[in-house]
Amino acid sequence: MRSRRQQTFGPHRICFFFIVSAFLFSCQPRNYRPQRQITPAFYYWKSVYAPGPYELSRIRELQVGAQYIKFFDVAWNPVRKQAQPIAAIRFANGYQDALKNCQLVPVVFITNECIRNLDTISARLLASRILQLVLDIRNGYDLKHVTELQIDCDWTAGTREPYFALLDELKKLDTNLIISATIRLHQVKQVQRAGIPPVHRGLLMCYNMGDMRDPSGRNSILDPEELKKYLGKLHLYPLPLDIALPLFDWTVLFRNGKYAGLLKLNPGDLPVSALKKISTNRYLLLKDTALSGFACRKNDELRYEASNLEDILLAGDYLSQTWKDTSARISFFHMDSLILQKYSNHDLKIVLDRFR
Repeated sequence: MRSRRQQTFGPHRICFFFIVSAFLFSCQPRNYRPQRQITPAFYYWKSVYAPGPYELSRIRELQVGAQYIKFFDVAWNPVRKQAQPIAAIRFANGYQDALKNCQLVPVVFITNECIRNLDTISARLLASRILQLVLDIRNGYDLKHVTELQIDCDWTAGTREPYFALLDELKKLDTNLIISATIRLHQVKQVQRAGIPPVHRGLLMCYNMGDMRDPSGRNSILDPEELKKYLGKLHLYPLPLDIALPLFDWTVLFRNGKYAGLLKLNPGDLPVSALKKISTNRYLLLKDTALSGFACRKNDELRYEASNLEDILLAGDYLSQTWKDTSARISFFHMDSLILQKYSNHDLKIVLDRFR
């Protein structure tokens, strides 16, 4: 005679268990995803590569695995009527310490004006010049572990043909080099017009998503609600994508209701007598004042825009559910002691955990 305990494990009970398990599994949310392998990274966007002790400590503590370093810009020279590399980077003494255990990714920024003035043939010639200068800088400073080159250009439907020809040529010139490109939000949303760049990887720039010249704007650097308007179909984007998030801030100046300039300051640091707070991040100047070397006038309006941790986390929550890649870099823009002091390592680790 079987006991009651033995009877509870009869065939009908086992069948019921499997039915319930299958039902629960099928009811998992559509955005369910496996854990990701995330590599922390930083952008370095200065003309001299010279991280100090503070930056070095942050690199080590965050276990940064890659650094995107701007090697030079390419701009259009209207006098010579040709594309011209400018502002090549210099590496200060001791740079090797900051690059230990980090993959170095050279970045070349190309202005859209430059691409607009090129045809397909001249774009291919420019690719050769770009690659040669990158190699000259790498060899001149004996830089190791350079396996990827990133091109940064805000191309449009009208400039995509010469730009894509340049990218194609870079891939042909060095088949061992990974070629990546920055991807703006509008290039994801309007993918039919913008096209898909012919590169191995893209890096999605999740900032500068609004028109900072618009007086009615809230925060042109990062607005989670605005982000959603661009990335509803991110999971369909065919390139593997890394992600870049902002850490910077700035102040937009308006005069007579029109954009008048961009200032590198926090209005909250100015004397109380100089301005009046009129909303959460807006201020009215009460007298003529020189700010960041710019002559501001009484009644000018300042809109302070920042990369708020709360907004970064909200953006991370949304991205983690719409982005399909399972192994990628999460980069912060950019590495600077004044910027990094506004975010603890704990803060940045929380952001990174949003993507895992």
